[in-house]
Amino acid sequence: MNRFFANGNNKLHLSLVCPPEGCSKLYNDKCFAEYGGIDCFDNGKKVGDDKKSSFELYKILKASPCLKCEFSEITPEQLSAIKQCRDEHSILK
Repeated sequence: MNRFFANGNNKLHLSLVCPPEGCSKLYNDKCFAEYGGIDCFDNGKKVGDDKKSSFELYKILKASPCLKCEFSEITPEQLSAIKQCRDEHSILK
């Protein structure tokens, strides 16, 4: 844990995403978390990110048997369909 989070100085960057109204079937009625990597901080101020450790941690999480069925990538079709769903601008950037 210290390798990735540097004794609490680094933080995991996750974005929670809820599909817009009318699109939940595209995502099996689930919300999801977008893995954004590891952000590095110094005295509470973000000073960058650790791309190498981010990728290593991602590989570890993705290889976990407990999480294997939870990892997926959003397809171009899903991204395109979001643009046609109601309330897309108020829910997702």
